[in-house]
Amino acid sequence: ERAHVDDVIPLFARCPLAERLIEQEAPPSGLLTYAELVNALQPLAANANAQDKFDALFKAFDLDRDGFVGAEDLFSMLKLFLGHQLPEETLRATAKREAGNRGLNA
Repeated sequence: ERAHVDDVIPLFARCPLAERLIEQEAPPSGLLTYAELVNALQPLAANANAQDKFDALFKAFDLDRDGFVGAEDLFSMLKLFLGHQLPEETLRATAKREAGNRGLNA
């Protein structure tokens, strides 16, 4: 049995990071098996090792999958976590500033 990713994600609405991890695990069809869902969420488990957690977090931020977390990647995550609290212009400026301060793709 498979569930469509669009049907599963609302269940995790209070955890935007889980949403990103699920989206990344979903195949192009958008249909997930239970095992795929569990695998996607495994890095959030209390007993997951630190490297798995770091790798999952990096994947969640590196949306364009270029191996770097640039300004657009950071903006997208800021918007996901803070979009309802701060104006988009503030989020975009913050992402650009922080990426630039770290020598990343601003």
